[in-house]
Amino acid sequence: MKRKKTQNQISIYMKTYFKLFSLLVFVLVLVSGCKKDDDPGETEAERQQRLVSKTWATGSVSYTEESTPLAGFDDFSITFNSTGTFSTSGGQAGVSYLPSSGSWSIDSNDLTALTLTDNGNTVEVDIVTLSETAFVFNVAGPGVKATDPDRTVRYDLVSQ
Repeated sequence: MKRKKTQNQISIYMKTYFKLFSLLVFVLVLVSGCKKDDDPGETEAERQQRLVSKTWATGSVSYTEESTPLAGFDDFSITFNSTGTFSTSGGQAGVSYLPSSGSWSIDSNDLTALTLTDNGNTVEVDIVTLSETAFVFNVAGPGVKATDPDRTVRYDLVSQ
């Protein structure tokens, strides 16, 4: 009789341990499945500024109505510093689509509007695509090219 009681006790202990183990596994899966956001306090404007703030190199530069890339932009790059300044290098000699350096800002009310300013001259840039690896924007109007001011230039850039 004593042996039977011991087997019953073992059976009860095993069932209890199995339930506790199952509960522990469930809690671990539940806790590990809940991931915090990378930066829960980051606004969409701050995210845009963070994504812009790096060096971007040319994938292609072209007029928006044409698919043929403009010549001379193979070595173009633009660096947006987190301090609100930017600088460009390379590009087509003698053609000024963007200022060579200055300050930049994103309109917090229109996150597709990027403003470049150099010595009081302002160039409005329309952001088409912005991600960790790609930055596509259009520049239009006066200052794009003196001989053809109504054309829009599309910059298709990749992260360096």
